[in-house]
Amino acid sequence: MKRIQFFALAALALGIAGPATLSARDLRDVRHDDARVYSTRDRCERNQRAAQWQRSDVRRDVRDYR
Repeated sequence: MKRIQFFALAALALGIAGPATLSARDLRDVRHDDARVYSTRDRCERNQRAAQWQRSDVRRDVRDYR
């Protein structure tokens, strides 16, 4: 029973201390991934605006052709 309690306490201590002991490299990696997500989202928004502009340009051309 004492071994089970020891392992339970050890697992609890590792579970609590694990996330709190992120290294600086891990934090840089998280920031890098976060920045990549934001740049991808911005690029997608720009692409959507460009596609919307092109669709409206095609509609204007078709309207002018008729």
